[in-house]
Amino acid sequence: MEEINAIASLHHEKLDGSGYPFKLTACQLNTEARILAIADIFTALTENRPYRKGMDREAVKAIFRELKKDNKLDPEILSLVDQNYLELEGVRISGQTTAREHYQQLKIKMAEFSQHTEPDFGRSL
Repeated sequence: MEEINAIASLHHEKLDGSGYPFKLTACQLNTEARILAIADIFTALTENRPYRKGMDREAVKAIFRELKKDNKLDPEILSLVDQNYLELEGVRISGQTTAREHYQQLKIKMAEFSQHTEPDFGRSL
């Protein structure tokens, strides 16, 4: 768990040191942190949000080109994302669909649970 925590804590770092929270540079960022940073941005750009529709491939590619040009993200990993875009998009959609289904099931179970339990207001032990 420590390794996962360490990687996750770096997902907002950028190769040029402009990220946060630690302002680390490329030589201080391992491959896993670089992948997670790109995956986080990919998901944020491509998924539908309550306030906007997910971006199409060309818009995402334009943003990634700019981040690559500005030395923010790993160019080799960005190239792999571009080469495997449709597969990655499918994995994202599948994962989010599964998560949504689990969330809906949890909501149903919580509603059922709350209907079958009576509040214990004012009862003494």
